[in-house]
Amino acid sequence: MSQLPDWMLWAVLGVVEALVIAGIGLMGYSAGVNSTVKEAQRSAVIAGAARWSSNRETGEAQFDFVTCLKPEAK
Repeated sequence: MSQLPDWMLWAVLGVVEALVIAGIGLMGYSAGVNSTVKEAQRSAVIAGAARWSSNRETGEAQFDFVTCLKPEAK
């Protein structure tokens, strides 16, 4: 059984390390987007532009924007 040359071993380790770093970065990005969305939803509810309600079919919470029926209201 032949062994891999040293340069190939280091290349494989480098690729694995790059993938791990990319995965960690992607997880951090995803967490940041999720927290931004939650804060935006929270602010919209506080401002009265949206509300949380329950989906009648599934029973899960859903986020709904409140639409104004008076176009002259701002």
